[in-house]
Amino acid sequence: MTDEAMVLSRVLEVRAAETPEAPFLAMSGGIRFTYGEFNEAANRVMHGLKALGVGPGEDVAVMLTNRPEFAIASYALKKLRAVEVAINTNLRGAGLAHAFTITRPVALLTERDFLPVLREVLDTST
Repeated sequence: MTDEAMVLSRVLEVRAAETPEAPFLAMSGGIRFTYGEFNEAANRVMHGLKALGVGPGEDVAVMLTNRPEFAIASYALKKLRAVEVAINTNLRGAGLAHAFTITRPVALLTERDFLPVLREVLDTST
């Protein structure tokens, strides 16, 4: 994990403790998070990944569209000190398979819509 990622996760935690009701994230469609709400969401994802055995320094693939869950996952991975491997959501076939071959992530955070293309390239027999 980079020093910058550690700093970002720490800034979020400090701001959430100091000003939990202050606005943190606003997205189209009226989606809004305060520092407190966003930090709580990132903590839930971090604890879930930790319970699955994901630890510091391990690669975790993230194949999500531009949505709040992408930002939450990113901060959760920073808090866990895991390595975020952003997978381009337009990748298919050999390109998608190659992304997983070169990174060998221990976990994948994705959306239901991507399951069919992921099943095509990932060996689920192991």
